Amino acid sequence: MKTDNFKTRLSENKFDVSLFGEKTIIDYIDSSKIDYVNVSDLVVSWDFYIEMRSWGVKDMGAYAIEVYTDKLNGKPIIQLDIEYYNNNDWSGDTMRKTIDVDISDFKIETERAEKDGTFTITDVHIDFNNKEISVYL
Repeated sequence: MKTDNFKTRLSENKFDVSLFGEKTIIDYIDSSKIDYVNVSDLVVSWDFYIEMRSWGVKDMGAYAIEVYTDKLNGKPIIQLDIEYYNNNDWSGDTMRKTIDVDISDFKIETERAEKDGTFTITDVHIDFNNKEISVYL
């Protein structure tokens, strides 16, 4: 099997990022006050593979090998943009904060739906409780 690596930056593409588990966010902000959490920019490093047989190409595809917003001291991090209320009654102006979460020990999976040969990211799930990132093609 032959592989090749490439990276894509997803800040300009339209896709959904779903965040699961508030374990990490609670360390920074009381989850009952959070109005909105987003990941505005992601870089995905890929391995593209071609699986050959004597009769020709059996399969080809891509799978994510690394997902991050930036790197801090060589470790991948996700930057979460959080909008939250600074009071207990969900009124008044919201505050904004960006936090860096170390994801170097997260497992990365690629879920590939059968398509017409295109590789387009449709969704990214980041599960903080189970330390998993799923990239859906």
